[in-house]
Amino acid sequence: MYKAVVEEEIPIIGYIAWSFVDNNEWGSFKPRFGLHYVNYTTPELPRIPRPAAKWFAHLSTTKGLDNLNLETVQMGTNEEQEATATLEELHYPEAGGNGGVP
Repeated sequence: MYKAVVEEEIPIIGYIAWSFVDNNEWGSFKPRFGLHYVNYTTPELPRIPRPAAKWFAHLSTTKGLDNLNLETVQMGTNEEQEATATLEELHYPEAGGNGGVP
């Protein structure tokens, strides 16, 4: 979108985020493209904001992208990397999983 707005000078008049959280679409939890990462390996199923969540919040509240610096944003990167359940574990209890809840 940055390229469209800034470099190409395309007048964008609206935007919608496809998914608030990671979800099971097309029969799989991958690819993960939600604004919030969901850790399916813990009972609490924490929702961890990605930098895109800050971007979307800024865009929604200011109706613009001025003064937004995503390089200073660090949200949940360690916990994202620690979520290691496989798709088989999430979907098939007989494969050693129970829906992503330990």
